[in-house]
Amino acid sequence: MRLLIPLAIMLFLGTAAVEQNLLPGSFSTLTSTTLQVGGGSTLTDSSQVALLNAQNTFTAVGTNAFGGGGSGGNSEIVINGSSASTAGAYLEFQKNGTQKGRLGHSSALLEGGTTDNLVLIASSSAGIVFGTNATGPRWGINSAGDFTVGSANHIADSIGTPTLGGGWGSGASIVGTDYAMLIQTGTLGGGIVNGIVGFGHTWSTAPVCTVAMEYDAHAYPVSISTSSVTLAEGQISANDKKMWILCRGY
Repeated sequence: MRLLIPLAIMLFLGTAAVEQNLLPGSFSTLTSTTLQVGGGSTLTDSSQVALLNAQNTFTAVGTNAFGGGGSGGNSEIVINGSSASTAGAYLEFQKNGTQKGRLGHSSALLEGGTTDNLVLIASSSAGIVFGTNATGPRWGINSAGDFTVGSANHIADSIGTPTLGGGWGSGASIVGTDYAMLIQTGTLGGGIVNGIVGFGHTWSTAPVCTVAMEYDAHAYPVSISTSSVTLAEGQISANDKKMWILCRGY
């Protein structure tokens, strides 16, 4: 009888020498469960592994595998969070115990937004990278929220907020982002004189920018750097009050 109690404890804790059989619904009646699996472990079942409570924690250490659902079956992991609007379910990715990113829905990971939106968040300053065919990065999002392109992670679309420098006239204004902006010129008294727009974020390389003026088909000389775009002197008519500038990086 004395030997049976330690053996039962070993089976419950899931030591390396004991095989655990997790059946469908194993977690459905538990309110708070922690399951830790060591390296080289395999969880297999012909249906699904269901973690049905928001308080359950599954920690996989080392290299582990989830088996398929038998011949022609599906391999499925279900994470079903609380029904509370402020709670939810998500996958968390760690490196040496430090949180690096989470994948879940917006009510669990964001302060607001549509509850059912799928959200991918990077916790570190490295951002998010998308690759294909084991080659990458192809596209990405840096820590500032800019879209990036290529292996060098150059900024393709900057979401920085541009600001107006001098040369746009009294009362001028600007709205938009570094990659798409609308300028409302002020009282010019003759024309734009070196109108300067400062980018909110510094581009990796000087972007390619196009300029369009309301009711005006003139070509304006433009000077572009990684930090600003400058429209040189140009005469505009009284009707030409709006200017659109589009910039993209490469």
